[in-house]
Amino acid sequence: MTVEQQYSFCVMPWLRLPAQRTFGLVSVARLRDVLAEDDPRSETVGRIMSMYRGLGGVTLSPVVMWPTGTDPFELSRDDMDTVFAHRDWLSAGVLMGNEYCSPLDPPFTDANADGYGQRFTIGTDHVGLIKRRRDGRANDIQRIADIVTQMPLSASPAHQFNADQSLLEAFAALPSRTDALAERIESALPLFTQANRLSERTTLAFDLVLFAAAFERLFDIHTPVAESLADAVSTLFSSFTQGSSTWQNLAVRSGRLIPDSGPWVKRWIREFYAHRSAIHGAAPPHSNDWPDLYHGLIATEVFTLSVKVLLDRDGTRSLSPEEVLATDALDDRVERLATTGTDVQAAWRDPYQAAQRRAMIAAAAQALSRQAGGQVPPVGGTI
Repeated sequence: MTVEQQYSFCVMPWLRLPAQRTFGLVSVARLRDVLAEDDPRSETVGRIMSMYRGLGGVTLSPVVMWPTGTDPFELSRDDMDTVFAHRDWLSAGVLMGNEYCSPLDPPFTDANADGYGQRFTIGTDHVGLIKRRRDGRANDIQRIADIVTQMPLSASPAHQFNADQSLLEAFAALPSRTDALAERIESALPLFTQANRLSERTTLAFDLVLFAAAFERLFDIHTPVAESLADAVSTLFSSFTQGSSTWQNLAVRSGRLIPDSGPWVKRWIREFYAHRSAIHGAAPPHSNDWPDLYHGLIATEVFTLSVKVLLDRDGTRSLSPEEVLATDALDDRVERLATTGTDVQAAWRDPYQAAQRRAMIAAAAQALSRQAGGQVPPVGGTI
């Protein structure tokens, strides 16, 4: 009796991939680009892919991920673990390239990067679904015709895919590093991606709890958490332009309200964490100038920029010019979202444009200084 060869692959049916990408130990490509029509496995794989249904009958262009240099359809158990780890890093990298409050394509969510492990033999009517179990992974054998997997509502088929290659490589290199920063980032990223899943089965409050845990891990924060986080975040961004005014406010310290001031991002993360504590039922005196929707938006931006600045300071990856502008606009954005009405797009857009103008003025001043031999001419005069 001949034992039929079994094949295994990882499919990401909801991911919109412009072109093949390779990072870390894996490659990612559209299924149609790696499986020829005359491949003996093509017909069976096509029937397996019929299990996945897009919203409103949208035609899917599924993506497969596999260890580079191997057959995309011959993944071992270890290969599958490698692929799913890279799936998490891919999701985090694309999330950190999102543009928010924009009329362009809707932002990517973690749901867009859902990955499914499949095991099959050629010509079979059944498929082995590789599923997570509390004690590991297992195969669940099902008839292909009996399975329908629907695209999650939060996985928009028109999502952005702004994945920076250097960021993906930095994430994929984290497990091979032995320093504390790598461990902190690696442990924080899964919480960040889960907070950006935007599932209809969870709430904004659930997202905020995950964000808070992600910040705690990223900055290795211990008690008092709110004050330690506020100091760590404001210190990290202190060297950037931060084109907004400081604030005057009462802060909770050792159970007492005392006057305090500083950059707006410091005020935000203190109030954000106090709000998170209130969600858990511990509600010390605190103000809350941002609704949950804005807390989630700011948390995404602050976490994203924190990771990128930390990697820049570590010498792992340099900030792009656009990322420098985003850090310069951060404090102004946080302030505007505390005081804005319903025009969230303007509150998000205008500070970035102001940062662009500041950068242009600074560049022009530097150019004039070089032309003048290091001296900047006075306004309205000459040297």
